[in-house]
Amino acid sequence: MDLAKELDEESRRRFEAEEALDRMREEYLKKELEDSRLRSELEARVEQLESEKQTVQVKLVRVHEQYERGDQGLKEKCLTLEATLQESRRAYQQLDETYKGLVEKAQSDKASAVKQCEKSY
Repeated sequence: MDLAKELDEESRRRFEAEEALDRMREEYLKKELEDSRLRSELEARVEQLESEKQTVQVKLVRVHEQYERGDQGLKEKCLTLEATLQESRRAYQQLDETYKGLVEKAQSDKASAVKQCEKSY
């Protein structure tokens, strides 16, 4: 009878151990499934971020190109305006010199006319 009792006890422990092992397997499979789902979600998120990164890089290149074109256009416009300013300064100087020459000539003509008038009287 003692042997039968030990056999029953051993069978009960074995059954409990198998149940514990089954629960552990089930938990492991659940954990593995959860890890796989998380891994898939993370991989999808990484792919999405890579795609967004590429989009941002393309936009950055476009903005940089626009900036370069705008910067070049502004430089050319600045050079054109500087050239126009220099030309205007030269023209102003020529006009100023012409005006001074005309004023001197007018004063000289006036002085000559006054002298002519004085001689005639």
